[in-house]
Amino acid sequence: MNRSGTEEFKDDEETKTSDKKGWAKLTSINHRLDNLSLVDKEYTFGRGEKCSVSIQDKRLSSTHCKILKGADGNPVIMDMSTNGTFWENEKIGREKVKPLTSGDKVYLLHPSKVPENDVLGYIFAAGEEDISALKR
Repeated sequence: MNRSGTEEFKDDEETKTSDKKGWAKLTSINHRLDNLSLVDKEYTFGRGEKCSVSIQDKRLSSTHCKILKGADGNPVIMDMSTNGTFWENEKIGREKVKPLTSGDKVYLLHPSKVPENDVLGYIFAAGEEDISALKR
C-alpha cells in the first residue's frame, strides 16, 4: 500500500492485500495507470505531488479530479480541472459532481481529446465486486 492509502491490484496476477476493506476499485482502461483499491474516504488525481494519485502528464491539472464518498456515503467524482474530467462521454464541468456506479468509465484524458494510446481513464466498481467482470 502506498502513502495515500491506495492499494495496487492485478486481475489475474499477484494481489496485494490490506487489513482495510476497500469501498471501491478502479481498473485502468488501457493499463497506463495502476489499478487501485480505494480504502480512504477521498482520493485526488492530477499532476500535483500532493495528489493521492500523482500522474505526470502536462495535460492534467495539478488537481484534476476527486473521487470520494459523498455526504450520503455514495461514491461521486468531482471535476477540478481546466481541461475537463469525463464521466463516460460527458464532460462533468469544473467543480461539478457526478454519482458513480459500478461499470462507469471515468476519464482524465478522454478518447475524443487525445490519441488512443494517450487515454487516461478507469472503470469504477463499488464495494468488493469483481472488477474483471466490468471490463468492456
